[in-house]
Amino acid sequence: MLHIALKLAQEQQNYDGVTYIYDLLANLADEQGEYEKAEKLFVSVMQRLLSMGVSKTDNKMIHISLKLANIYKIQKDTRYMP
Repeated sequence: MLHIALKLAQEQQNYDGVTYIYDLLANLADEQGEYEKAEKLFVSVMQRLLSMGVSKTDNKMIHISLKLANIYKIQKDTRYMP
């Protein structure tokens, strides 16, 4: 469903809608343990928010930064396990 919504938002050139759906997809990927996918999507969301004029210190940016930090921690822990 989210991919259908994403396609519609892209067709309508709804920048905010695309950003929101990317955020939903990132959170879903994070919850499902698809950390590389989640990382890419969260970075895209941050880039899109910055391009819209959202401050680096905005709560949205801090929240995503914390999620990325957790993903990096998990990836580090799983990459170096024997």
